[in-house]
Amino acid sequence: MRKKANRLDSSFLIKQGFKQALVDKLTEKQVEGLLEYAMEHIKMPNLGQILIQLASMELHNKKGAILLAVDGIASAIQIKNLSVEQVKSIVDDYAFHEDKKITTKNVKKMLVLNQQEKLYTHTDGIKGEFFIDPKDAEDEDYA
Repeated sequence: MRKKANRLDSSFLIKQGFKQALVDKLTEKQVEGLLEYAMEHIKMPNLGQILIQLASMELHNKKGAILLAVDGIASAIQIKNLSVEQVKSIVDDYAFHEDKKITTKNVKKMLVLNQQEKLYTHTDGIKGEFFIDPKDAEDEDYA
């Protein structure tokens, strides 16, 4: 019975634009997470693209990307803008606290810090008046 369900799962993902090689690399839990996300966002016009992005991030060491998206903590675009270490930290915190609000706030903090760092590097290291040093960021409230 489970083999038949796996074929149905993979056929849905393939209809969404997945290549068979990508589907074969996913674990059963990852496929279930992608299907859960798809059922919640079935009317989304670019659903296939988002599912492929989530699967790719999951396979490229951003373990937990599907979980964060399914639970509504972060969108695929937000996860894409986080480093591997940041995703791991967020997933670990979420597993510990099991508090969606705190975890979502941490995602926003990390995204703001990443944006500031990019801005800082693109302005030749000139710190603006709103620059927050990452060392002091834990004391700040971004949400």
